[in-house]
Amino acid sequence: MAYRNPQPQYTCAIVVVHGDSEEIIARHVRACLKLPFHIHRRKTSIQINGLVRELESNFKSVLSLSRNEKIDINVSKGKILNDFKIFTLMDTDDCLEKTKESYIDGSLFGNYALKDYVVPIYTIPDMEEALYKCKIIPKKFKDDEKVAGYKKVFDIPKPPYIDSKI
Repeated sequence: MAYRNPQPQYTCAIVVVHGDSEEIIARHVRACLKLPFHIHRRKTSIQINGLVRELESNFKSVLSLSRNEKIDINVSKGKILNDFKIFTLMDTDDCLEKTKESYIDGSLFGNYALKDYVVPIYTIPDMEEALYKCKIIPKKFKDDEKVAGYKKVFDIPKPPYIDSKI
């Protein structure tokens, strides 16, 4: 029997984040676990009400994903061959109850071409409340303190090498 060197198998992923806080956490997870996923965000926050529109304008189809050099997927005959997910990390405090429920159960993505790949991740009511209740952050931050406060808790580690002057 011939020995085969097994190749690592990764889930190719896109993480769509609501805003700054969610991006910091996603970057922390990516750096600490060394997971090769793409983080998508806008300069302004992405709301659940406009999430499908955001997905359709940036990740419209399998073909558009295959053309994006930041996303490493294998496509054949219009089908994604490797394990692929679109994780959406959102707060649920700024939408109607009906919209929140449809986001959580996945029915919000009903007409979206890549709906089978979407995995909703959510905090109720928002990220700060969830982190505070779990005692991950010491206090609820004021709006102008949030990014600095989260960066202290979720630091992004430096690469594990040192430049040599030799």
